[in-house]
Amino acid sequence: MIISASRRTDICAFHSRWFMNRLEAGYAMVRNPVRREMVSRVPLDVGSVDHMVFITKDPSPMLPYLPDLSETYSVSFQITITPYERDVEFDVPESDRVISFLKEVSEILGSDRVIWRFDPILFSDKYDEETIVSGFREMCAQMSGYVDRCVFTFLEHYPKIEPIIGGLGIRECRDRKRFVSSLNECASSFDIRLSSCTADLYVDHPFIHSGACIDTMSMRRWGIPYEMPSTPVRKGCGCVKTVDIGDYDTCMHNCAYCYANSSSVKSRSDKVYDPDSEFICGYGEHTDIIRELGSKSQSKLSIR
Repeated sequence: MIISASRRTDICAFHSRWFMNRLEAGYAMVRNPVRREMVSRVPLDVGSVDHMVFITKDPSPMLPYLPDLSETYSVSFQITITPYERDVEFDVPESDRVISFLKEVSEILGSDRVIWRFDPILFSDKYDEETIVSGFREMCAQMSGYVDRCVFTFLEHYPKIEPIIGGLGIRECRDRKRFVSSLNECASSFDIRLSSCTADLYVDHPFIHSGACIDTMSMRRWGIPYEMPSTPVRKGCGCVKTVDIGDYDTCMHNCAYCYANSSSVKSRSDKVYDPDSEFICGYGEHTDIIRELGSKSQSKLSIR
């Protein structure tokens, strides 16, 4: 079983103590995103977990635990670092700080287990193509030697984020092929392999590497058993199957483009986040329908 922690929220930044408590307990309770009364009991013991992928904009709260954690479990990180300011990423730490955290993670795990996510890429009069490429080049220089791969993708216009990003003057890329070529040139000059998040970007730009964030190549290299999902996470996604233990509407980075939050900042702040709870948010209810998620011997079960 490969654990995703998490596409739905930033567990490292906001729920690291809860996560470590769940590791000690050996399981976590995870609500189905659509049918909230459906709950999966996800085993987190060493015998059940083949690998853990942390997806975060701020890995610093997890750093104190990482040396011991990486000795017990197979671990990798995907760390998002972009050139935007507070008008887009309202409560994300400054990029220089996050880069310093990424370097610490890389020094513990090795550069092959740290992926830099440069996503989503969005364009406006303030964030034009030249500005984005310039910021990307500076970040490549800072992270050279600490990451082997950078994954990028363009902003996906989910209906629920349109009211928020509407005031930012978001527009389409004027020349996408030229823009991606510029990114690739920057990355290559610093020995960073640029890859797309989805296969359609790879088809459009065959000079970059094919898209998958949690990719089969890495799993084979690390000796991690895997299988492909019956339904991809999104169109063109080539990621291996994972079990996500996060919950939507529980991230406080408050990014304008976020697909994982639909409630207001206040309503998310008012939720109960008890690090001693079995659930990342709230508690169990008497109406819950609980099922045991399979371990390695039952790996075809999934809650994603």
